[in-house]
Order: sequence, then C-alpha cells, then structure tokens
Amino acid sequence: MSTAPDDRAADDTDTDTETDTETTTTTEEDDPSLPDDVLRAIEPLPATVDGDSPDRVVISSPSGDAARIGYPRDLADQFGLGPSDIDRSASAVFGGRNVSCFVGSFDAGAVEAPENVAVTTDDGRIVAARATNDDGSHSAWTAGMDAAEAAMDSDDAGLAAADGVEAVLSPVVDETWANYLPVLPDDSGNSLPEELDTDTVEAAAFGSSRVAERTRRYTYVFLFEDESAVDTAALESLVDGTWSDENLSERSVERDGRRGIASVVYERPPQPDREASPDARFHVEYDVEASEATLVHSGEDVPADTLTVLVEGESTATQWTDQYDTVTEGDELSLSVDPFTLVRVRWDDPEDEETFDYLGNEITTAPGLFEASFDRSAERATITYRGEQPADAEALSVRHRSGEPNGESTERREIPVSERHDRLTKGDEIVVDGFTMGDRLHVVCEVEGDNWSMASSVFHFSASPPGHFTVVREDGTTELVYYGQHDNAVAEAAVGDFRVLINGDPAPTQWTDEYDELVDEERLELSAEPGDTVTVEWTGGEEPVTVSEDLVVPEFELSVAETDDGRLKLTHGGGEAVDAGKLTIRFAPSDSDTTTWGGSGTTVEPGDSTTVDAPAETRYVLIKYGDSDYHVAHAELESDDE
Repeated sequence: MSTAPDDRAADDTDTDTETDTETTTTTEEDDPSLPDDVLRAIEPLPATVDGDSPDRVVISSPSGDAARIGYPRDLADQFGLGPSDIDRSASAVFGGRNVSCFVGSFDAGAVEAPENVAVTTDDGRIVAARATNDDGSHSAWTAGMDAAEAAMDSDDAGLAAADGVEAVLSPVVDETWANYLPVLPDDSGNSLPEELDTDTVEAAAFGSSRVAERTRRYTYVFLFEDESAVDTAALESLVDGTWSDENLSERSVERDGRRGIASVVYERPPQPDREASPDARFHVEYDVEASEATLVHSGEDVPADTLTVLVEGESTATQWTDQYDTVTEGDELSLSVDPFTLVRVRWDDPEDEETFDYLGNEITTAPGLFEASFDRSAERATITYRGEQPADAEALSVRHRSGEPNGESTERREIPVSERHDRLTKGDEIVVDGFTMGDRLHVVCEVEGDNWSMASSVFHFSASPPGHFTVVREDGTTELVYYGQHDNAVAEAAVGDFRVLINGDPAPTQWTDEYDELVDEERLELSAEPGDTVTVEWTGGEEPVTVSEDLVVPEFELSVAETDDGRLKLTHGGGEAVDAGKLTIRFAPSDSDTTTWGGSGTTVEPGDSTTVDAPAETRYVLIKYGDSDYHVAHAELESDDE
C-alpha cells in the first residue's frame, strides 16, 4: 500500500492555504457528517458482494477545471456525458471487479450505457457494475449490481452504513481525490512507519488536492480501535518519512477522538524543462587510467555562463566559463573524477530562475573496468575489478537473473558490492554462487538525490549456451534456422551437440542428418505444425541445456480498415487457414481490451473478415495466437493527421 495518495485523477486548484508550523493537537471528536453528494454517491456501494468486502473505495470530485481530471472525464465519455455533468463519483473495488456510482446534473434519458457494464440510472445518478475477465476484456457484473440494488433498498446493506465510514471520510471529502480503505491490506506495513501498529487501525483514508501549479495538499486519516490506540508519534514518522521539510509549506498531525489525522501541503521542486532548454547535449568520455572525464558538446551553441558542471550534485572547481564564452559543437572540458561518479551539466534560464534542464547526465565508466569468468561445474561466476584507480563500492550492486530460453529472465537477486568490499581496488573479486548456464548479471551503479534516482549498468555478463536458433513458417513448411553462436557463449558446440524436440519428443530429423557442421543461416525442415513447440537442447555438458524454445505459428497477413460507423474491419489477407478460436485480437496501446476473432471450430480462411469495436485511442491491432504471447500479425491504423 502506498502512503502517498495517487494523484493521477486529481488536478483541481484550491488557493485557500496558509503556511503553518508543525502542530500536534488533541480535540474531542465531533459527530462527523458527509455532504449530500458524497452520501448519494456511496449509498449504492455494497458492503459485501458474495461475502467479499471491497479492497478500497475511490471517491473523486471534479473542480472548475474538470476537463483535466482523468477519472470523471473518462467515465463521462463512456456514458455519453460531459465532464461537467458529474459532481461526484465513487467506486468500490473488489479485486478485478467494481461497483461505481456517479452523481450530477443529468437526465437518465441522456445516459448511453456501454454494453459490457451492468447499469441502472436515475436522473442525476448512474450505478454501474463491471468485471475484468481473465483475457483482459470487460463484462457486466450481475452479482455486483444485485448487491448495489440491495444496498439502495436497505438501511444497513451498503457501505455508507458501515461503522466509522463517516468518521474516516469526513476529513477528506473536500479533496479532489480520496481513497478509502475499509481494512488495511496485509502488505501495508511495507510503506507505513514501523511504529504504527496496524492491528489497532480499523480503517484509513488518503486524500489529495491540487493547491497551485506545483503544490498539492495530502491528508491521511486513520481510525483506531479506541482513543488510547491513536499514535500521533507514528503519524509524525509517516510525514517525516514521506516528505522533505524544505518542500512543506504546511504540516499538521492531530488526534481527534479515535482518529489520527496528518495533513501536509507539499510544493514540488521545479523540474527540468526540456522544451525550454537549448537543443544541446554533453557526452562524457572517461579515461580510466587518468581518472579524467571529458565533457564533449554537441548541438546548438550555449552561453557558457548558463552552464554549471556538477559532480555528485556539487559544483566543481572546473567550469565551462574557465575556457569559453560560448560553448559550440565539439568543445571539450576535462576534469578529474573517480570511476562510477555522476557528472551532470545543468543549464539555467537567465531570464527565469525556476527554469532549468540537465544537458548532460552520465555515470563515469568505460569498457574494461570489470571482467567475468564462469565455472559451469561449480555454478559460479566471478567478477574481477580491473580499474587502475580505486573506486567507492557503496553505489554498486550485482544484479543476477536466472535464465530461460530465448533470453527471458525469471528469478532475480541483488548483491550490494559494499557487502564484499568497502572500496574496490584492482584485482578485487565478487563471487556469485548459484550461477548457471543461461544466467546473466549486471553491475549497476545507482545514485540518488532528494527526489530522484538514477541507475546505470556499468558491466554485463551472460553465460549463454552455444547456438542461436529461430523457427520460421513459410509456404506451409516449418524450418529451424541456425544463426551462429551467441557473443557470450561459454562453451563450444559441434553439430551433434544440438538435439531438436517437437512437443518434448525428439524430432524425426536432426541436424546431424543433414549437416556435418553448421554455418550461419543453415536450415532444417521439421514436421511441426502450427501450435507445436520446437525446442533446441545443447547436450555437450553433463545435463541438457535448453538453447531455444519456440511456438510454431501459422502464416497470417492482416489488413485493417475503418467502417463508416467507426468500427474496424479485419481481414485475413493471406497465409494459412486458422481456427478462429485461437486468434485473440488486441488493441494497442490498451493493455486490457481484447476480443476473439470467432468461436472455436470455425476456420478463418484467407479473404475472411470480421468487424469489431475498438477503443478510440487504438493505434495498432495485434493478433495473438493460442494461449501464448506470440503475435502472428499486426497492423497500424492511419492517424487522423496523415
């Protein structure tokens, strides 16, 4: 659970904010009440659906700048309404399902309900229930709608009647966005102060509003089991651990009955402005032996007095103004810097002190600082530092990923180099045990600032098995193509060391049946059909190692055309006949909207078409084959400006 409220949906402006010092007060808890529009929005939200309670409830309130608030605007679009028609929205989230309510100034007859949502409407209120299916598509959630109707018909079946709801929500109802948690999730301790005993917290709410262009107000409310459990010290730790004092214009922590309330007004520091800065860049060339970084300019000319060279965040003694009035293409500046040091070139707008950008931003490194060896029998990789200059190890870590066929990585572990060495000197080793064929590692340098971090890989090594293979399907024939050795192959291989499997069984034809040795782009014809899995194993070691694993997919060409009513007509433009039930249509950039070409058992022949609804923002249509993530075809839609 993140303790910093998600402010993506909130973008209002409230200028009634004064600067206060930190205070801790104790008051008596008044009988809290909620505004009528909030009560009307949460009234249909059920306390449970089929025995399940909601994970969270999201409440948002448009401001005068409603068009900039994403959540109500998007929902207004779905139901054929304008953003200003919605005064308040509330959504109870039950995993991948939700019951939502929108209240405002609209007639029930003006609502255009989507087909994949269960909806009931009255003048000024919409109640909707929707489920997200396993394939990412959406469908009407009947059980959710039944529970919502029961909540509206009963005094005690809805979330609004639950104990403590008004007490938790009343401090955040004036915020543009609020997140109410009926129960703290099990992983909440990952982001809350250790001092806070979450077992004593019955419910919580977080709210956020925009105060000015770079200023936001955040409010946290915790409802404790009784007044004695209210822990203001833990709330102080929450504020201190989340926000830096120099950027807070207001902060308060108070006890109000059995509520603990923390509130801050945070001014985000100015951010780099790429659009305002010159079209110029500075690249770092690093001389390891001399420990010298040379900054090289490219792009348009820049006045030298607008540039500052920073090393680890501090201005250096050597600056561009020492040698130049104007920095032009190819100009250089050298300075002494240790390995793995962050060097930045900052540009400041001479006419606006808050406008700036970083035109150079690199960590000093060079090839040859590390080398690695691999002992396959011991399952061990050894990284050796070869730099002539000592280097601080604090910012370095080794990231080890276990390998899978086709370069995919699964399990990951991280080893801080500082656990092995305080400072690296030439010849120092970092041993990574449990490193097997196909695994990979990176030495990463990570630096942090007040509100940013940057990580850069300074060395990479992979224990690649020999051989690089790809399955192709052409003219109804499946072939396995050899593309030589990997650059990082850690073993030699003869043609007889490769074994080909189809669906786990040895293929009738092996490489040795056709070739005495393999050269790039040699091909092996296989008796594999679409849907089969082709695996190549290297058998030159004690145990077989999977080199590659590919699904055979059919040949399929896709063409897309927009119909007069705004739908998309998809046509199988050429290739093989395919079972329609194995073709899933996905619309990019959306991650969730999918549909199938047709029912299983129906054959899609070249020339066959289907017409589908697609999200308005669709740029690409992709066809996925079977249960895998393989795409057999894709097509780009023409943009309106083409």
